[in-house]
Amino acid sequence: MLFFELFVDHFPSFMDAMWQTVQITLFSLFFGLILGIVFGLMKVSRNKFLQSLSP
Repeated sequence: MLFFELFVDHFPSFMDAMWQTVQITLFSLFFGLILGIVFGLMKVSRNKFLQSLSP
């Protein structure tokens, strides 16, 4: 019974932490996708300078 009471008491904190984790994950996915597209386009570019800058 102790675990259940502890869980119920702290449930809002768990949900806040879970929502923050989802936000950080989505933020990282979005910017990772944008950077991947930009670097990919730089790599296939005909411009030698842009090709040299891409990892």
